[in-house]
Amino acid sequence: MLFDQVIGHRTLKAQLCRMAQNAQIPHAQIFFGPEGCGKLALALAFAQYVLCKNKSEADACGQCSACIKAEKLIHPDIHFSFPTVGTKMTSNHYLPQWRDALSQNPYLHANQWLQFIGAENKQGNINVDECNNIIKKLSLKTFEADYKIMIIWLPEYLGKEGNRLLKLIEEPPEKTLFILVAENQERILPTILSRCQLLKVYALSDDEIKSALQQKYPQASQDRL
Repeated sequence: MLFDQVIGHRTLKAQLCRMAQNAQIPHAQIFFGPEGCGKLALALAFAQYVLCKNKSEADACGQCSACIKAEKLIHPDIHFSFPTVGTKMTSNHYLPQWRDALSQNPYLHANQWLQFIGAENKQGNINVDECNNIIKKLSLKTFEADYKIMIIWLPEYLGKEGNRLLKLIEEPPEKTLFILVAENQERILPTILSRCQLLKVYALSDDEIKSALQQKYPQASQDRL
């Protein structure tokens, strides 16, 4: 995803670009903000920007092999972790659905995702097998890029088993980046929260949302927007 495709957050986008350009990216960040603000979209765009081979000052090129794979959510050095259902199920089992859901709506929220995977009344969680999966993935060398990036969507769903990630988050392998994408700061394990740099993503204004809708649906009338 390109920064240009993310609604609003001009200042934050510029800040993220400078981080990458100056090679001053914190090894663990939490993109924190309310539902619908675009924090996951920002995380996807930032990951693509970091790995892009021909980035500009303001965005990824969108055309290099890294960008093409990142756009399709299949870059081998961008890993995802997210809530699933079942004690033994991990994100690996749901990657096709994850790609499909994000291609339809990168502003996805938790209930939409759980409905998408047919969770019905089951509670989503990030279980111990998923934590072990994260550790295993990040112990491997990069496949193509300079960086390995782990995007953990909704770390609030990590219970006490998340403590086994502490050492990895605090002292990750060289050029390994954690991007946690969260909504409820109070529900994140304090031991994880204290090891990450917090990046606040504010709610979009009505004008920003209206402008985005006008661009997406140019034939719609002002009244309908």
